[in-house]
Amino acid sequence: MPEIATRYGRLSVADTASDMIGRCLLRYGEWAQLEIRFVASAIRSPAARICDIGAFVGTFGLGLAQLRSLSGLVFVEPNAIVTPMLRTNARLARGIEPIVVEAAIGVPADTHAASYEPGNLGSFSFALPAGGGRVAAVCTVPSIGLGQLRREHGPFDLVKIDAEGSATSILAGDADGLRQGDCCYWIACDETSDSLEVCGLLLGAGLRLQYFAYPSFSPSNFLKDPEPIYPYAYEAGLWASREASAQLDSALADEGCLLVPITRVEDLRLALWRTPRFGLPEWQGQPAPVLAALAGRALRGEDWETFPAAEAPPPLISVARLRGQIAEAETALTAERLAFSTRLAEAVAALAAEREAKAALLVELEAAHEAEERARQIHAAAEILVADAQERALCSEDLQRAAEARASLAEAIVAAVVNSTTWRVTGALRTWLAARPRLARSLKAALRPVNRRLRMTRD
Repeated sequence: MPEIATRYGRLSVADTASDMIGRCLLRYGEWAQLEIRFVASAIRSPAARICDIGAFVGTFGLGLAQLRSLSGLVFVEPNAIVTPMLRTNARLARGIEPIVVEAAIGVPADTHAASYEPGNLGSFSFALPAGGGRVAAVCTVPSIGLGQLRREHGPFDLVKIDAEGSATSILAGDADGLRQGDCCYWIACDETSDSLEVCGLLLGAGLRLQYFAYPSFSPSNFLKDPEPIYPYAYEAGLWASREASAQLDSALADEGCLLVPITRVEDLRLALWRTPRFGLPEWQGQPAPVLAALAGRALRGEDWETFPAAEAPPPLISVARLRGQIAEAETALTAERLAFSTRLAEAVAALAAEREAKAALLVELEAAHEAEERARQIHAAAEILVADAQERALCSEDLQRAAEARASLAEAIVAAVVNSTTWRVTGALRTWLAARPRLARSLKAALRPVNRRLRMTRD
């Protein structure tokens, strides 16, 4: 936790190498001193009591204590990384004993999801979601409302709110104090919808509003460093009071500060629109005609290295005309996208049909292959059947010839027997036996063993 010499004394800061406010304090010895000077000039109370919500390391309250006689100073800061430094720095306040309140104002829970931009601890916020390059953080601190803060540590002559998007919820939680009290308010005003909501809330409470914008870099800085870290970077805030309007002194006007009365939300919108936020380094400190020339050349895309070009540059196109051209281009692009979508749908449909046709063809080819395989199997089986039939036909022919040979042989044997001497000699015996069947059977039975032995002998 380094300590550096500043306009406000030796301050404890988080980081002088990468943190935005730490770098500015190291480089210039102050932070937002033009803001402090304006608010100090706008306070009417001779011994004001100040509530600094979103105090960070305390430069706003400490700066006011140097320029005005204060009766009280309450620092409010929820970031646990910063509050130890704030407690140390609070001792530098002149003539008073500041109070440091570590709490979240206008946030309903005691454990809060917060986030901040890398390199800018001062952007610590409960209103902005983590993401988009922001660092997520979990903060466990008491939650109190502005009304409770006023009852415990007030009354206040001035409430300063720099809560990164939470100003609306903080003020809405103290509606009675906002409508009835004589307190003045100084509220950081960024280019967000929350700023417009705050404006409407303050106007609805019957307060007079003024918009004050100032360069973040002042040539009259404490360390007299002449080079801005962020060229043409402006900060802004809303001054709200029931008293007479604040005035812009000549010294602040010479430093480029702006003060605009706000009677409706649209006035604030226009004031924000006309406030520079960031510019190019070469624009810094240039008079209005030179600044207009440089800005115009940047808008036309001209480059010093190639200036002047062979042809005169085209004139700048008005915003309305440019918007018309953009609308025409968007219409043409929409039509082209529609035509492309139609062509794409047709191509997808054609591709799907082709895939279906290919799938059907594959099914037909597979069926043809199966039919071919079945035909091959049937052909093989037929060949086997033909061979078998041929074999059976050959066997049938052999059997027929054998039967015919046996029949011829039998006829020859019969003829030989009939023609033999034995057959003729035994003719009378056969006739005699035919007339005596019982004797014939007995004789056959008696001769059967003899015939069997004769056959065995022949075999």
